[in-house]
Amino acid sequence: MDQPSSRKSAKFTRACWYDRAGYGWSDPGPSPRTFKAIANDLHALLRAPSLPPPYVLVGGAGNGAFHARVFNGLYPDEVAGTVLVNTSDPDVFAHELKYMKGALSSLPSWVRRTGCAVVFPAMVRVGLLRLLGNPGAGGPNGLAALDQDQRRELTFLSTNPSIARTEGEACSEEESVREVREAGNFGSRPLVVLERSERVQAPSPEYEKATEAFNDYWFHQLLPRLAGLSTRGRLVLAGDLEAPEAVAEAVREVTTEVRAEPQK
Repeated sequence: MDQPSSRKSAKFTRACWYDRAGYGWSDPGPSPRTFKAIANDLHALLRAPSLPPPYVLVGGAGNGAFHARVFNGLYPDEVAGTVLVNTSDPDVFAHELKYMKGALSSLPSWVRRTGCAVVFPAMVRVGLLRLLGNPGAGGPNGLAALDQDQRRELTFLSTNPSIARTEGEACSEEESVREVREAGNFGSRPLVVLERSERVQAPSPEYEKATEAFNDYWFHQLLPRLAGLSTRGRLVLAGDLEAPEAVAEAVREVTTEVRAEPQK
């Protein structure tokens, strides 16, 4: 959950937000930076200030939702409910069109791994990694979905020198994707999948038919399946997904459900 959404949510519950290892103001983390490692970092962070479980997890912008799913798979007894914002799924990679992918995704895995130790820090410092990994045309979670202020904030957070000392998550992509698939579902715990209602627009006429097919898959197959990760899951489409009010309202709904449950 980002800082503005945390502030809104803090009006009705205790809310926390954090920067992953190597991002923002956080120290670098040990390699490899798999989603399991990141989930374990979060678990240790929550325990350090004695924040007792259970928790309502809020994960967004693709990888954040993956981290929440892996955390839930590792510590299911500590998760009371979840909100996935602007999420995705490993299965979507096979459906993405060429213009939705960054240049890094087209490189063989052994090339990405070989370059992680030497090339990655240099690419971070000059902003090349961000350029290759977040195409302007983008998919639903691409750089094109961000406004000018959000892009400026992303640039600041992505050029922190500590990132250059932390192996990129893309360096462990295959392992991380496997961890998401193995994480399982949320059982009967409350789940809200909050997604933008706008459909992806084709960058040129040649992509219109394929883009429409992707939109059909995204809205009619993928998102309902993600909401189905819990027997109490539901899909919410919002016009302004980045508005803190939309995220805070989803958190309020899940928190209210959790508080209404009989105490164990």
